[in-house]
Amino acid sequence: MLKGDLRIEQPLSSVQPWPYTDESVAPLGYKPGVGASRHTSVPTYAPGLSMIMAGSLLACGHCGPFYVGPFFAALLVMCTWGLAHRLSGDGLASALAALLMAGSPTLLFNLVAPMSDAVAAALWIASLVLLTWPRPWHAAAAGVVAGAAILVRPNLVPLVLANILAAELWTQGTRPGRRSLAFLVAVAPSAVVVGLVNTRLYGSPLLTGYGPAANYYALGSFPDNLWRYTTWLIESQGAMVLLALIPIVVRRARPAWLTPSRAIPLAVYVALLCGSYLFYLRFDAWWFLRFFLPAFPVLFLLIAGALAWLTRQLPAVAAVPILVAVVSGLSARSVGFALEKGARGIGDGEQRFVAVAQHIDRELPSHAVIIARQHTGSIAFYGGRQTIRFDYL
Repeated sequence: MLKGDLRIEQPLSSVQPWPYTDESVAPLGYKPGVGASRHTSVPTYAPGLSMIMAGSLLACGHCGPFYVGPFFAALLVMCTWGLAHRLSGDGLASALAALLMAGSPTLLFNLVAPMSDAVAAALWIASLVLLTWPRPWHAAAAGVVAGAAILVRPNLVPLVLANILAAELWTQGTRPGRRSLAFLVAVAPSAVVVGLVNTRLYGSPLLTGYGPAANYYALGSFPDNLWRYTTWLIESQGAMVLLALIPIVVRRARPAWLTPSRAIPLAVYVALLCGSYLFYLRFDAWWFLRFFLPAFPVLFLLIAGALAWLTRQLPAVAAVPILVAVVSGLSARSVGFALEKGARGIGDGEQRFVAVAQHIDRELPSHAVIIARQHTGSIAFYGGRQTIRFDYL
């Protein structure tokens, strides 16, 4: 992006005799270009995270892209507090929701990973927070932020429907349609950018780097995914997720903000997010809960509301120490799970990509060609060598 071209020239692919030549010279995370882009490699992933990292590289130098994950993880925690505070006005519930978000194993696993999950989650929740203010320009700002989220994860564009509902239902005193129109006008340029990038790289505005949607979505995936993600959620967060049912089921525990006008946009938001991934490919590791990070603040808002209500049923002299003990236990359990699963060692483990590439750069001639798979991108980036993927050979 900083060089002004999303394509990487691959002259080697035009002279090699084996099949799938273009595929074999594309590093992991890339694919062959189409049309006029033949004999080039183009990125598979959506442009948003790379755009943010390019900006951070300009602003902060070489380390800039590595600040992106922690920054947006912190932003997600703050926006969780902001959403809870703006909707409920309950300082205790807002603080609890933010604390639960900060200790979530799924978020802790994304702190140091250069991936788009925490970034997309923070942007979508920030957009919802902005929609809690009444003016059309607040809705326009929310549209800009949601547009950035779409650039990061285009498959979540259906969440725009929930934002439009929030624009219409969450504030009073503005003419119907003005805020939703301001939101749509602000979010539209990002959709156009995604379409232009897709056309440039993949030949169609509706075609992503992952190929046709039919290759990844199937009705038959729903039962397995529902069971797996539910199991992983309870496994990672513990039985406390069941507390989210209390404000919904127990009338006396229902907070004042849980009215139809406030709850419907959030319910649609969570339903659309679940629909985006419950029919998606099946995965076999708990940390794929990262797909659902944009819904975690809503879950923790409900859990925090239940904890706040239960606390207020206790005698004042006992409420604070019991709450501290309960929340400390829940937080220790969540953080302990993340550490047990290796969150602390992710950064050290990922150094293998840099170490291998730097060794190649130091020890091998500049015209060396490296046969690899998982390391092809890092060897090309840090080692500056041509790579060939052995799985295509």
